[in-house]
Amino acid sequence: MKYIKKTYETAKKNDVKKFIILVIPSIYDFNNLKKISKPRALNYWEKELFSLAKENRDFIYIDGFKAKDLVKNSNKSYLDFFLPCDGHWNVYGSLQNAELINKKL
Repeated sequence: MKYIKKTYETAKKNDVKKFIILVIPSIYDFNNLKKISKPRALNYWEKELFSLAKENRDFIYIDGFKAKDLVKNSNKSYLDFFLPCDGHWNVYGSLQNAELINKKL
């Protein structure tokens, strides 16, 4: 977390208006989430990012797992976010993350 705080402080010194961190989960992260029945527990670093965002109005943390929530009322699944060959985000998945960013701007 030190490097993120340092990067954020450097950005502020250079007049950056909004500092945004988008954490994009992999297909493996979604698969692991599917295996558990309870709500996803936050990692310690996610808690720190949420805390930084709460303390600083110009620091924005976006949880990429929220992309899944954008398609709840559609016939899409999280598998539709990824390229079938290697698990990277495809155009549709990238669009969902762009929507998450757009909501925060």
